[in-house]
Amino acid sequence: MGRVGHQHPAPWSPYALPAMDFCVERLCCGEWVHIFPEGRVNVDKEHIRFKWGVGRLVQDTAARGRAPLVLPVWHEGMDRVLPNEEPYRLRARNQLYLCVGEPIQLLPLLDRLKNMNASEEETRRLITERIQDELMRLRERAHGLMRRACGAPADSLLNDRSHGAPPPVANGKRQSWGPSPADRDQEKEL
Repeated sequence: MGRVGHQHPAPWSPYALPAMDFCVERLCCGEWVHIFPEGRVNVDKEHIRFKWGVGRLVQDTAARGRAPLVLPVWHEGMDRVLPNEEPYRLRARNQLYLCVGEPIQLLPLLDRLKNMNASEEETRRLITERIQDELMRLRERAHGLMRRACGAPADSLLNDRSHGAPPPVANGKRQSWGPSPADRDQEKEL
């Protein structure tokens, strides 16, 4: 795929750029757009750099006169409620934790970048980094609240599953955390 303007090619899907354009249109109309800024399901719970499309949504919407409201939301436990592996069945009676942060104020950053004549690429990168930083702070806050409220059960949920933490026991059977290491390696190559 070639480049269109200053946009990077999207080899993973021919639908990615039209989908982003659709999201910008919705944001310009004041509608809600919910995204996962890592660009994929994070089965390992490892830190994944946010995709610059996050910055593009903000930048393109602001360029049309309406900077979007960015409301960070952190959740833990969805992988136990709706697993990322077969069988893809809803599992009731599992804990789900949700922490909603304060809206992220991006207008000062957008104004500063405009006054600096920052490139589109630099603008998208810095917007994305700002949102990522705020979401990581919310993650730490959420984890602290979970530990204070729940103690050991929260620690069990928050364990890094990619480093051999035992899966939970449900109905007397061990439950898998996700794909096998070989599947995970293949996914990382994609």
